[in-house]
Order: sequence, then structure tokens, then C-alpha cells
Amino acid sequence: MTDYFALLGEPRRPWLEVNALKLKFQSMGAANHPDRFHEAGEMERRAAEARFAGLNSAMRCLSDTKERLQHLLALEGRVTGSCIQSVPPELGGVFVEVGEALRHSEVVLREKSAASSPLLKVQSMQRALDCTEHLRALQTKVASLRDAAEAGLAALNPAWDEAPRGLPDERNKSQALDAVERIHRVLSFAGRWSAQLQGRMVELTL
Repeated sequence: MTDYFALLGEPRRPWLEVNALKLKFQSMGAANHPDRFHEAGEMERRAAEARFAGLNSAMRCLSDTKERLQHLLALEGRVTGSCIQSVPPELGGVFVEVGEALRHSEVVLREKSAASSPLLKVQSMQRALDCTEHLRALQTKVASLRDAAEAGLAALNPAWDEAPRGLPDERNKSQALDAVERIHRVLSFAGRWSAQLQGRMVELTL
């Protein structure tokens, strides 16, 4: 597995400054852009293309918080696939709210589609608007959970630095990884729910 942190010269940490990362990527990308090697031999051109593609992949991964955490966990030997199937206890209430809201909106959609008379269409449109407002408020709530989880990453960096790879204090390292894993789970569910809510709001406007 390619270590995207190493590729962009970043230490393995849960949180990083994305704007600074962008500046570094722009500098490295300009130096390795394939256009700079158009007069070089074929092997050198292919190598430049591979380097540039790798830098782009690294930037996409590390600039996205959820993807960055997933990559970090994978590099450290943590499998994330199974852990994101179960809803974290702290998200149980929101999980129920999202499920109920999506089921209710499905009923509203069916009523809107079945409305035939002008009066029924007006009534169904109003219900769709009310439902959309509820979904939007719920999406804001989910976004707040996501933002709170991301905010915790900056505070985690010092603890992460105190448990570097290869040193004997594996307990601290394990605790740091556990914290990263918990935040990754929150971001995974928050992203999924936000996309579902957004998709349903779009359906209600059609």
C-alpha cells in the first residue's frame, strides 16, 4: 500500500492543515507535471505521469477527513470495513431520527405522485415542503455531529505524537488508534446520512 502521508512529506497524523497541504501539493505537482517532461524519453515520461497521478491520489485522500482517517488506520493495520457497519452508541438517537424521517418522506413522495386533483396537488406540495424543511433541519444536525467529530482531531494530534510507531508504549498508540477509529465511524455514518437526506430533498422538489 502506498503511504500517501510519506508521498506528500506529511507525518502520519489524524489532523492536518488542508490549506498548507494544498500549497505543498501545488509545488510538488508543478515540479512533477508531465508537461515538463514532454521532450524526455518514453520511460521518463511514463515515470513522470505515474508520479503525478500518485500525487493527485494522495491529495484527494489526505484532503478528505474520512478518507484520510481510513488510510491512516489501514497503514496502521486496522481494518475499518466491519467497524462502520454498527452505529456508534452516541449516534443511536440520530440514527432513529434519520430512519423515521426517510420513511415518512417516502410516504409523502407516494402521496405527491398519486395526487390527481388540483386541491390534492396543492396539499401534497405543502406536505412535501414541510417534509423538506424537517429533512434540512436534520441534515444540519448531522453536519454538527460531523463538525464536532472533526474538531476533535486537532486535539488528538499531540496524543498521537506521544505514541509514535516503533516505540514500546503500544498502549498509548492503541488508545490513539481507537480514538481515530471512533471518529472515522462517526464521519462515515454522518456522510452516509447527509447524502441520503440530500437525495430525498431533491426527490421532493421534483
